[in-house]
Amino acid sequence: MTGLLLIFMAVIWLVIALFIIAFIASKIPGRALSLVISIPLFIVLLPMPIMDEIIGGRQFEQLCKENSTIQVDRKTRLDGLSIWQKLQEKYYR
Repeated sequence: MTGLLLIFMAVIWLVIALFIIAFIASKIPGRALSLVISIPLFIVLLPMPIMDEIIGGRQFEQLCKENSTIQVDRKTRLDGLSIWQKLQEKYYR
């Protein structure tokens, strides 16, 4: 069912993109110039609904590569105690 919804939304976006391109192409004089502008416009408009996924995926992958290691701050070392024990020792004794 979700697959059908996805196909339906893709077809709707394709129709919307074609209407936008037809509108812009109708304003441009000359059939050859209109075709030269319409093809790149179609290539740009088609992935627009998922552009944030494409860009976000690359940025997420880069963040994962940069921050894939565990960093330990030696100033706040607990010396074998749990955080709760360390807080008890610090504030209640």
